[in-house]
Amino acid sequence: MQAQTVVHPSIKTKTTFAIVVDQKSYDEAKSEIDAYRTSIEKEGLGTYLLIDDWKRPEPIREQLVKLHENEKTPLEGCVFIGDIPIPMIRDAHHLSSAFKRSPKANWQKSSVPSDRYYDDFGLKFDYIKQDSLIPDYHYMTLRADSKQYISPDIYSARIRPLHLEGENRYQMLRDYLKKAVAEKAKQNAFDQLTMARGHGYNSE
Repeated sequence: MQAQTVVHPSIKTKTTFAIVVDQKSYDEAKSEIDAYRTSIEKEGLGTYLLIDDWKRPEPIREQLVKLHENEKTPLEGCVFIGDIPIPMIRDAHHLSSAFKRSPKANWQKSSVPSDRYYDDFGLKFDYIKQDSLIPDYHYMTLRADSKQYISPDIYSARIRPLHLEGENRYQMLRDYLKKAVAEKAKQNAFDQLTMARGHGYNSE
């Protein structure tokens, strides 16, 4: 299944990138999202724009797999902007770096929210259900015949404004994207990385 709207890269590059956004967020922040896409292409990375009223996660994964399998310009990464379905993974605690919760607990608390569903194409899942209280949550189980380790085929990130009382989340999105574009224009070198993993199955 293809996104309702697919905007192809405006430049030809060896690899490509994708912005996956819901229709409402795009309508509310069109200028900022378009400027963000342009800033990525200025860095030499052709960028797709995939827009839809995403109801389930499967069509997104299918689209990303298809773009990654393009031998001429394979997809190398993506960013999810706005209200994109959140995979809530069951039976995969052993793959998490900092998760301690009985699988018998409330599913919202005992499932692992993970975009590895979207970027690690070797993992196999069975869809279970959509959360009745938080529609963006989609529960799925890691299949027994899936590989049991993490090795993403592409990289991914999320830009999702919070629901804060008294705040317009779309204005928050617009403001963030403006800052991101401004920072990209500065061309600052990335020179320091700090990472910490909490105590869990695979602590470091």
